[in-house]
Amino acid sequence: MDFLKFKDIVAGRPLFSGRDIVRETGGGQALRNQIVRWQKRGLLIPLKKGFYTLRTSERRVECDPRVVARMIYPPSYISLETALSFYDMIPERVVEVTSLTTLKTASFQTALGRFTYRHIKPEAFSGFTLQEVPAGTFFLAGPEKAVVDFIYFNLKSIAPAPREALENSYRFQNMEDLASDRILESGRLFDNAALMRVLTVVAAWVGDMKS
Repeated sequence: MDFLKFKDIVAGRPLFSGRDIVRETGGGQALRNQIVRWQKRGLLIPLKKGFYTLRTSERRVECDPRVVARMIYPPSYISLETALSFYDMIPERVVEVTSLTTLKTASFQTALGRFTYRHIKPEAFSGFTLQEVPAGTFFLAGPEKAVVDFIYFNLKSIAPAPREALENSYRFQNMEDLASDRILESGRLFDNAALMRVLTVVAAWVGDMKS
């Protein structure tokens, strides 16, 4: 297969798996070898072992990092600082895409940026929805679950004074947009007494802001 024909097959995808393309086309080992050569020539951009994308000028779709995050390390959903920034709950603009996964913790530095995955137990792998964008789909934590996930992974520093830590150290904002009951509901997924003590304070704080 020549590169023009190959490009026509994959140009409508934000990224693709070499294994999937070989299976779809029946290209066998010859195509596997071609993919390696095209990568060495800079015609294909490697994202993770076995995953590639075309150069920007040759793709017909945007390569949205959030879609990439879902595809290169499933199952996973976007949460923590990336989700908090999306909901305007922290003032910082977040470039790195951080996701939670039931697999082991991992990170990938790619031509499209850095993708970080933190392990979460299966019982707490919940509270996210499917989001659709022109480049594809990705899973995103709801605002309450994103807050709870963040507190869980930073529990040691937040627990002594939850409100002060979130307001001053982490500069949380727009907390009045949250639902107290959803915060507590999300927290119960972790079965962690220390976390629930902190979330009880946070839920009361959110409730006070609404009154």
